[in-house]
Amino acid sequence: MAAATLDSEKDTGKKDEVSVSSVAKGWQDKTLKTAGVSFIVADSALITSGLLAGKYKEASGGIFGLLAGFVGTRYGNPPAEKQLEQMYKKVGGYLRKQNIAIPDDPTAASLSKEGGLISHIESFLYENPSQVMNLFYSMIGVQFLRSGIQHGSADMKKSGALLIAGALGGILIQEKKPEEGQAPASLFSDPLRWIQEKPLRLTGTLFTANQFFLAKAALHERAANPGQNSYMFKLLAVAAFTFGNTMMALTSKSEAGGKMSEETFGKLAETCARVIAAQPPEVQEGLLDHVAGYIASQPNITMKAEELSTMLKTKLQELAPGHNLGQGQAADWQGRVQSSTAQSAPSL
Repeated sequence: MAAATLDSEKDTGKKDEVSVSSVAKGWQDKTLKTAGVSFIVADSALITSGLLAGKYKEASGGIFGLLAGFVGTRYGNPPAEKQLEQMYKKVGGYLRKQNIAIPDDPTAASLSKEGGLISHIESFLYENPSQVMNLFYSMIGVQFLRSGIQHGSADMKKSGALLIAGALGGILIQEKKPEEGQAPASLFSDPLRWIQEKPLRLTGTLFTANQFFLAKAALHERAANPGQNSYMFKLLAVAAFTFGNTMMALTSKSEAGGKMSEETFGKLAETCARVIAAQPPEVQEGLLDHVAGYIASQPNITMKAEELSTMLKTKLQELAPGHNLGQGQAADWQGRVQSSTAQSAPSL
């Protein structure tokens, strides 16, 4: 009886551990979206503060912040179905450029959708949410700088300069993942590589440092105008900005567009396999490797080309049992397509 109770306690402990772990993992994967919500609260408070204090440049900066918050909440860390939709658009465009016919199949129909201007803009936002947010935050920095110059506030000038520097760092520094087998860098052992691995660490740090000067500006407003409540909204903005900046610092630029789950990978692989299976046998293997390489090159894809190639071959086998890929096929699939076309052309 005691043993059974002990086992039950162990099972409960495991369940609690898994539950806490899954919650933490889910929260970690939503850092940019969480930052976006926090920024909306912060900038709403900033706009109110600017209007009450008659500092309209600060209020207009808050409007840019609301736009950044909207981008973060709508386009940051997209759900699985949206990630799949975006990958379908990319792979479909790639196949059309390679003159690969997409079969008239309901499963592959999503690869045929080209989309209009709005669709392309949304695709860009889903792929680059943090960069677009930082563009808006650089504009907030400009407005803070202008407000500091207009009202003679050194703190607002410093706050604006830090915002601009942080935003430009997040936009211009290219993300560089650790090489295979290489341990992630730490701030103290290799600060440069630590920043390169996640450039938004620098952005979040400078954005948080800017809150010190924003808070000082709020306290100066309180001292200068004790009966005015604008400083209270500015302090609320500081608190919400600090939390949002922490979330941004935890975000990877490449993963802000969403990390694909194994289930989503499976759906994408099956659709691609159907397209490959519809092509002439002599071009299938080369096309498969090229598609796998293209998908693996996308910034939010964590699987290697070899792993994707294996997955595609498995899906192809499931679609056509007994299908033997790789016997007597040349390496250049595009050349084989041209050769096949030339052979089938009627002679005059």
